[in-house]
Amino acid sequence: MASLSGPLDFPLSAAELQHVLSQLPSHRAPGPDGLPYEFFAVKDDVLSSALLTFFELVRHWAVVPSIWRSARVSPLHKGGPADDFNNYRPISLLCCSLKIFERLLLARLLPRVDPQLDECQAGFRWGAEEQIYTLAETLRLRARKRTFCAFVDVRKAFDVAWRDAVLVRLAETGISGSMWSVIADLLCETTARVRVNGLTSQPWTETAGVRQGSVLGPLLFNILFNGIADAVRAVCPGVALGPGPSAPRVTLLLYADDLVILADDAATLQRALDAIGNWGARWRFFFGIGPEKTAVMVVGSRLLNFHFSLQGCAVPCVPHYTYLGVTFAASRKWRQHETRLPLHVKYRQLS
Repeated sequence: MASLSGPLDFPLSAAELQHVLSQLPSHRAPGPDGLPYEFFAVKDDVLSSALLTFFELVRHWAVVPSIWRSARVSPLHKGGPADDFNNYRPISLLCCSLKIFERLLLARLLPRVDPQLDECQAGFRWGAEEQIYTLAETLRLRARKRTFCAFVDVRKAFDVAWRDAVLVRLAETGISGSMWSVIADLLCETTARVRVNGLTSQPWTETAGVRQGSVLGPLLFNILFNGIADAVRAVCPGVALGPGPSAPRVTLLLYADDLVILADDAATLQRALDAIGNWGARWRFFFGIGPEKTAVMVVGSRLLNFHFSLQGCAVPCVPHYTYLGVTFAASRKWRQHETRLPLHVKYRQLS
């Protein structure tokens, strides 16, 4: 049942639907209902009118069809031994009609919500190369200074996101009424089945996580995760890119749940780690610790005897770290790593 009207609660228009239908991808696997995008993309006035009426009823009353809550999961082998469960990536297939509806909602949400997200968040907004370039340039401009970098790994962040917290944070961005209610209904009592070699498992209920394969999922995750940037900025001023108090500063970089925190000294970096530890405990996020997970790299220093901790676990200091596929070294010996930079990132460095 829809609640009181919010600022985005006005009837869906034929123009909105036609714009979404005109941009649908093709040759994508259908969800549990078996209907591909091509079925809905057919230029038929009767079908379009029926779709618009149906979507408007769902939006207005904020009650979604039960089949929209279900997902079909197909494991994709990433490589390595086929009998190792960790070598598979689950591909979640949702109903295409649901994803069309979510595209309609997303078009309304983005202009209102995206400006409220921290500028350091590039995940699902622009490319990873932006963050790689920013980190590389920051360390280059600070070639004569020591820079403390904490690379933070959040354990299965997308899959364990606390759904009630997502809705709380969504309301804090000013989303209310039917828009808030229909998103809440989309997250309620979702189920999934695994299909392998023609066999389908019994369904299980998902109680946490932003839904894999969802059009709205990335934005909802960014809304929830935005608070980690606030927690860091409250205790860490970041590092300066030049001399003087007016020089621009970089405090942190986010690419979805991949986080880098930058500080001038060990004490400040530890305060930032304490802040994200407290933030994670409040919002039910926890961190993986280890040389390839959460680790600290002190650029411009050969010493590895610094001591850091996160949520009660010791965080190792490492001489190099691979961030978004690119290896950065504490020694600043970039030549051995430049070959791994994407070509367009190299071009931007030279231009």
